[in-house]
Amino acid sequence: PSGRTCGPCCREIVSFLRERGVKPAFVLDEGGSVIPEGVPGLRKQAAMIGIAEKGTANYMLSIRKEGGGHASVPPKSTVIGRLARAAVAIEKKFDAGTGDFLEGAELDAFRAKYGSPLWNKDAATAKRLGGHGGQDYFMDYRWAHCIRNGLPLDMSVYDFAAWSSIFELSERSVRNRSQALDIPDFTRGAWKTVPTATCI
Repeated sequence: PSGRTCGPCCREIVSFLRERGVKPAFVLDEGGSVIPEGVPGLRKQAAMIGIAEKGTANYMLSIRKEGGGHASVPPKSTVIGRLARAAVAIEKKFDAGTGDFLEGAELDAFRAKYGSPLWNKDAATAKRLGGHGGQDYFMDYRWAHCIRNGLPLDMSVYDFAAWSSIFELSERSVRNRSQALDIPDFTRGAWKTVPTATCI
């Protein structure tokens, strides 16, 4: 729910936790789909936890206009118009790569070169059960496959520790005039010998 901007979901969650006296140390976004089937070995409904996705950015735009004026005779370029153009420019800058999808012959060529046998086999099921165009299904499938076959997970507790450390390191950095800080190596160098993950 935290990834959505409409509806009462987030407010309801906050109210529920407050009523129960729950004070989380931090909130980890985001959860995957609730799926009743599709993942091998899964017999009940389950909501998978996702630990990495996209971020957000906030911008504050301000324009100072020298001199006066009158609403009955507005200038050719108004402050509101300039702000609007700035907002559009920002939107265009970040739109590239986030909403540009391959289509037609370009998409067919990409699929022929990089297509996954797993996607070709389970695409219909993934689209029916998983969000984000089927991606959530395959994330859950991969997790279940690793657990059932005794394989190391793609993301470990050490990854989680490293990502979580950003909160503490950011606070320390801000307190010290944006000083650069190193992210600790929680694996003590063991990451160098982690076997390469195999794709299924």
